[in-house]
Amino acid sequence: MKLYELLDLSKNIFRQARTLQKGKNHDYSDDDDALSNFKKQAIICEALGLDNTPKAMVMQLHVLKLIRITNLWSKKNANYESIEDSNIDGINYQILSEACRIDEQEE
Repeated sequence: MKLYELLDLSKNIFRQARTLQKGKNHDYSDDDDALSNFKKQAIICEALGLDNTPKAMVMQLHVLKLIRITNLWSKKNANYESIEDSNIDGINYQILSEACRIDEQEE
């Protein structure tokens, strides 16, 4: 690959990443704070007394999913995953949580 081809490739990848970031940020965070979802996640996880175990990571992602759903309730549409898809995906986090509980018991 020539240098100009590599630079074109990276330019296109960064353009796609920026477009994806903009759309995902619309779905996951408040309009006035691009990091609001992570801030809310930290507050909720701290209140739940979660640490950095696999269970905690699953629960943190589930909390983030719940924040996303809440944000989508106040928006006209989602750029990517619908509220229905998010709710269904939330079920997967519940299953993962149970799997982590079982895994901890077996250790």
